[in-house]
Amino acid sequence: MTKAPPKNETKVSIEKRNELATSYLPIVRKIAMGLSTKAPSSVSFDDLVGAGLIGLMDAASRFDPEKRDQFGAFVATRVRGAMIDELRNNDPLSRDLRHKSNALTKTIHNLTHEIGRQPSEEEIADKMGIGLHEYFTLLVQLQQATFLSPVNVEQALEASKGLLDTAPGNPQDNYLFSELTGRLARAIAKLSEKEQRVLSMYYKDELSLKEIGDRFGVTDSRACQIRTQAIHRLKALIDEEDNG
Repeated sequence: MTKAPPKNETKVSIEKRNELATSYLPIVRKIAMGLSTKAPSSVSFDDLVGAGLIGLMDAASRFDPEKRDQFGAFVATRVRGAMIDELRNNDPLSRDLRHKSNALTKTIHNLTHEIGRQPSEEEIADKMGIGLHEYFTLLVQLQQATFLSPVNVEQALEASKGLLDTAPGNPQDNYLFSELTGRLARAIAKLSEKEQRVLSMYYKDELSLKEIGDRFGVTDSRACQIRTQAIHRLKALIDEEDNG
């Protein structure tokens, strides 16, 4: 009969957990700095750091010494996820804009199904019954809605390029992580090259919209439009996969 471990014995000692958390504090600040430049004004840098610290302590408590080489990626995933949760909890998006965001995703989904390919900006605007200029204005208005998307675009971008081989965490976490990034990676692969590059620069390289616009020789407003449209295309593609 296997002897039960003492009640005060944990997978990771408090001392070890604190040591790990302290050594990875720079990651929290780095991720918070990247997200704070894109976050709504209702969420401060300190709010993000506070949420990230909770994610860091959670990661440290789950540390598996046999997977030490994967711990950095595990920490980054947990910290970023905690910060995104903080952003969602402080979502300032109005009901009207949320309705428009959902309508845009549905329009792209239906059009893609009808014509058998990704619709152009002109086709999307026409289907929504608005002019192209009004459509572009809408994309800028919806940038907060796309930023608060629950999907982890950064991880999926790596997966789509074959750069992500394993997922950190326990078997259940691994399965959910792989399933999510796999679905998103397949969707990203169907986007245009420009949209893929914009998403990579924004989420993976953490460039601002102005910096992205400079790279493409366009305004930051146009870079915002491309990114917003790409996220809605991703949502539509994932809906299509989910619904078969």
